[in-house]
Amino acid sequence: MEQRINYTEVGRGAVRAMYGLETYLSKCGLESSLLHLLKFRVSQINGCAYCLDMHSKDLRAAGETEQRLYLLDAWREAPFYTERERAALAWAEAVTLVTEGHVPDEVYEQARAQFSEEELVNLTLAVVAINGWNRLSISFRVTPGSYGRWAFLLANAGRLDDPNDAHTLQAIAMARFRDPGADVGPLAARLGPAGKAVLALVENRDPDAVIRLISALPERVRREIDALNLALYDLSKLHGHFILVHGRGDPLVPYSESQALAAAASKARVSLFLVDEIGHVDFNAVTAANAWAMWSAVVALLDERR
Repeated sequence: MEQRINYTEVGRGAVRAMYGLETYLSKCGLESSLLHLLKFRVSQINGCAYCLDMHSKDLRAAGETEQRLYLLDAWREAPFYTERERAALAWAEAVTLVTEGHVPDEVYEQARAQFSEEELVNLTLAVVAINGWNRLSISFRVTPGSYGRWAFLLANAGRLDDPNDAHTLQAIAMARFRDPGADVGPLAARLGPAGKAVLALVENRDPDAVIRLISALPERVRREIDALNLALYDLSKLHGHFILVHGRGDPLVPYSESQALAAAASKARVSLFLVDEIGHVDFNAVTAANAWAMWSAVVALLDERR
């Protein structure tokens, strides 16, 4: 799918106003987890691929469970949501589908039982905002998947010791959020060696360069990466069934890491599936060429649930 118009570039004034609303909402007192949940649900209703990709990553980064994400489309039948969340979800759906009942009284009463008048106004503005982003992204065919690596950078820039590097990397991430093709050269020029090493890894598209780029990272960051590498731990006593799915062209974590993990779990049953079009924080559509590998991984997982 080819993007029709880069609306963040062409309509900078309008987009700046939209971001102003988002800034207000982020400080209005409503729980950020609730706002992300609403954004995800409204994006489901509208079928916005870009926003679903974005807010699923935001929710996971904030600690949201896979179970609640998968069942959100059927939240009325699921017991995993609070009464406040249920009232907010019902309100968000009614406002989004406003021609279907014009936001019924019973939905309003349910919302008022959980939210003050000011909170309900802010909640409504949040629904208005995500509906606006959905319509912009759908109308101009914004490509999903480009958000992931910049969300990853924004979440982890603070791990660097140099405050200038951390703040500059966050500024670069925000610039790329607003415009995937933004020129961040002037910002990148302000980075020190550690910041440049991190940016090089995040921007990398060559799987063969990953090991070299990781070796150039600051020692503290490398130690944290090593701490997450299960292959460095004693897994000889594990006897479960490991189902590993890794992108053969992953530009951030080479698939050799999953191969090493499979080898380390020597006494366990391991099923390793290498799929061409999966990246670490970006996901491209599964193609006919790799559909069999993905299907085999799904079958293996379902077999374990029987």
